[in-house]
Amino acid sequence: MGIQRNGFSHLTASAAALLIVSAPLFLNRSAWSQTAPIKIIVPAPAGGVADVLTRLLGEQIRRSQGRTMVIENRPGATTVIGTEAVARATSDGTTLLVNAPPAFVIIPHLRRLNYDPLTSFEPVCNLVRFPTVIVVNSASPYRTLADLISAARAKPDELTLASIGPASLTHIGF
Repeated sequence: MGIQRNGFSHLTASAAALLIVSAPLFLNRSAWSQTAPIKIIVPAPAGGVADVLTRLLGEQIRRSQGRTMVIENRPGATTVIGTEAVARATSDGTTLLVNAPPAFVIIPHLRRLNYDPLTSFEPVCNLVRFPTVIVVNSASPYRTLADLISAARAKPDELTLASIGPASLTHIGF
């Protein structure tokens, strides 16, 4: 069973990550009645799925709430740079974070952080859910995960894996 190109593009477009919008003490609803712009920080590069999804979300909030929305990409350090910026932001609900929960779970075990992922943020909503997908070139001899694992064990220096970066879900998970 293969995935057609347009089906794979649709899967890729909707598979940003299990994204959570978070903000320190965001449940302070008075922030929504203010006129200050709402800033959403994306700790990933511009043009990626998380960025596109956040811009679509920002546009919907702008339309429904009449608020000025600012989308700011702060990639680096496997989401730590952008996440830290939100943790340091004023906790009035006007600075939000779009991030994948695996980063919250993995990163604290790999490095010291200037924020506590469990207490510095308040989850607001789940935006997207997606399965992790492993793909190979269609001309490859591998048709199942078992085929791929067997080949990797037999030839450990010949197969490679791409991931979005160190300490990412794909890096740690595979």
